[in-house]
Amino acid sequence: MTYTHKSLLLLLFFALFIGACSKEENEDDMEDTMQTIDPSESYYPITEGSWWRYQHKSLFVDADMTFAVSEQVDTINGRLYKVLTNDLYDENRNVYCDNETCFEGGDHWILGNGYEWPFVKNASLNTEWVFEYSYNGNPNEYIMSIIGTDLNREVLGVNYEEVIAVQRVHRGWDVIESDWTSLGTDTTWYAKGIGMIESVDFFGYTNKLEAYEIK
Repeated sequence: MTYTHKSLLLLLFFALFIGACSKEENEDDMEDTMQTIDPSESYYPITEGSWWRYQHKSLFVDADMTFAVSEQVDTINGRLYKVLTNDLYDENRNVYCDNETCFEGGDHWILGNGYEWPFVKNASLNTEWVFEYSYNGNPNEYIMSIIGTDLNREVLGVNYEEVIAVQRVHRGWDVIESDWTSLGTDTTWYAKGIGMIESVDFFGYTNKLEAYEIK
């Protein structure tokens, strides 16, 4: 082996070593940040080991579905995320969250490479954000807004307090009318210190919280 080849191998080794150390440091920093946020003050606690079991109903599925905050972290679009797995669908339906944003599965059947949305905390009424994407070459968008705060909501016989309601309006561009048209509305409810307690999408698919544990 020539000196040049040895030098290249050493450079490669140090690059991999530094990269691995950097990832470990980032993961450690992330864990430290997680520890500083009080789960009881969050609308979506993502402390490792926490889990939520839902009564999940869709067109072809009527079953329990459990989301859990795993030990796994993953880097997507340059951000380091906690991985929330579910036991009903494959990894393409995983959710990735940090303390500011969430990222839904990487090859969503409509949304392509996935999307991010602001992490809901210290929510105020009428807070709004927009996600834009292309479907079949035409512009589409989700307009998400907080439509209710400090609510009480009963789900499967359990009353939850300090609930916020998040609405997501799905709009598509009508090329004939040259205007936006509504494609449907989703609503999700989150309880402070617990997370998502119920969701209803524009197909009528529902998720209702049956049990949970926040670590």
